[in-house]
Amino acid sequence: MASEKIRVLFFAKSRELCGCREHDFDAEFPISVKTLIETRVLKEFPQLSELLPSCNIAVNEEYIESANLELHPGDSVAITHEPISVETCVQQVSDDGAGAISTFIGTTRNTFDGKGVVELRYEAYESMARKEMAVIAERVLSKWPAVKHVTLWHRLGTVPVGQASVVIAVSSAHRADAIAACAFAIDDLKAHVPIWKMEVYEDGSSWKQNSESVETLARPFA
Repeated sequence: MASEKIRVLFFAKSRELCGCREHDFDAEFPISVKTLIETRVLKEFPQLSELLPSCNIAVNEEYIESANLELHPGDSVAITHEPISVETCVQQVSDDGAGAISTFIGTTRNTFDGKGVVELRYEAYESMARKEMAVIAERVLSKWPAVKHVTLWHRLGTVPVGQASVVIAVSSAHRADAIAACAFAIDDLKAHVPIWKMEVYEDGSSWKQNSESVETLARPFA
C-alpha cells in the first residue's frame, strides 16, 4: 500500500481546539474518511472527540453522506470582508420584467440571551462557500421559473452591531414567488454554506452552532 499525504482543514472551534488551520497526515491508501478520522486525526488531536459529532465533513469542497467514502492522494478534507451594500444587491437583480424584489438582510443585534453583544466574527471555507452559494442560486431559479435574478452576499470578518452580515435579493414577476424564493435561499444558506459565527460579548465570546445545519446534514460520526 502506498503512503502519501492527506491534508485536513480546520475551521472555527475545531481550529481553536487544534491550534492550526490545517494539518498533513500520512495515510496508506486505500483509506476511508472514517478510518482517517479515527486513526489519524483523533490520535493527533484527541480534543476533537467531543466536537466531532456536530461537525460537517467535506471532501474536495463537497459534503459527504457516508464516512466510508474512500480518499485519494492529494484530497483535502475539509464572499466579502467589506460592508455589504443593500442598494448594490437590489440593483444586481433589477429587471424590467420583474414586478417585485424581495430582500433578506441579516444584521448583528446587540443582545443574545441577556448578554450584551459587541460584534460578530465570521469565518468560512471560502472556495467551498462560493460553490454552495452558487448552487443555492441555481436551486432558486429552477424551483421558481418566474424568478428573474437572485444574488447572495455574505460578509466575513468582524461585523459590528447594526451592520449587515448577509443580504439576499430576489426579483420575480410576482411578489409571492420573490418572497418564497428569498425565504428558501436564506434557509438553504444557513443549512449548507460552510460559514461559522462567533458572538463576542462584553464579557467573553462563543462559537455558535448552526442548528439548521446540524439538523439537515449527515452525521457520519454521531
